[in-house]
Amino acid sequence: MTRVPDNRRGRLGAALAASLVAIAFAAAAFSQDAPKQMSLIATDEAAPVLSDLLPKFKEQSGINVELSIRAAADAASLVRQGKTDAVMTDDPEAEEALLKSEDASKRLDVMYAELIVVGPASDPARIAGMASVVHAFAAIARTQSPFVSRGDQSGPHRTERSIWAEAGLPKPESAGRWYIEAKGHMAKALAAAAKQNAYTLADKAAWLQFGARGQLVVMVADDPRLQQRFSITLVNPGKHKEVKGAAAQAFAEWLISRDTQLAIGRFALGGEQPYAPHFGLSGR
Repeated sequence: MTRVPDNRRGRLGAALAASLVAIAFAAAAFSQDAPKQMSLIATDEAAPVLSDLLPKFKEQSGINVELSIRAAADAASLVRQGKTDAVMTDDPEAEEALLKSEDASKRLDVMYAELIVVGPASDPARIAGMASVVHAFAAIARTQSPFVSRGDQSGPHRTERSIWAEAGLPKPESAGRWYIEAKGHMAKALAAAAKQNAYTLADKAAWLQFGARGQLVVMVADDPRLQQRFSITLVNPGKHKEVKGAAAQAFAEWLISRDTQLAIGRFALGGEQPYAPHFGLSGR
């Protein structure tokens, strides 16, 4: 074992003691001054795992997170008004715009939600097991098999439209009566697809919680295009003075910590994992 000189040990000890004092002081300041409550707006695709995570965060930090489920566009609007402390959305363009306008101070990638194509077991478009969702959509259009769209400008709907565009159908609503818009949330679209024996693009968490499946089964999964990235965006307390910036920062750092990332990957519905932690796909 290498012997550390006495004078160096003294300096190291003093530096360590100073660091511990600084950490203790910061922790005490946070516990005394930081609000014990914050607001978070998230889209419905993230709700299942957040419902599991938030009680754990409160137990560890003492901070209660008030969760509201809203569309991504509504979440961005409330950030611009300073009416929330943080948002968890799947809209990179809107998030970048909030950072550029300085309504938001930081954005951190948290996880991916998996999307899947489901459809009737009879599979009139013959897409079951296809590796490419673009090829699957092209087959649905070619056979004019019924397809239900959320039609609500949500993340899954934006992904769906981008896939149609790749398949050569940028305006599927004009393609014929086989394309049906539910104009609502995922459960509504799934219910319409089950009733009409139609295909639809669904987030896996919603599918695993949906009971009235009728003849619907999973057709296409695991295409990289079907990974829906979620980030937490912190509202800028420098611009919006009422924002609970310290609590939001603590929550964001907790979300990207190793233990929480592992918890996201372990989260299961019906024995299946509908989410992937960001570090698991990015190599972080």
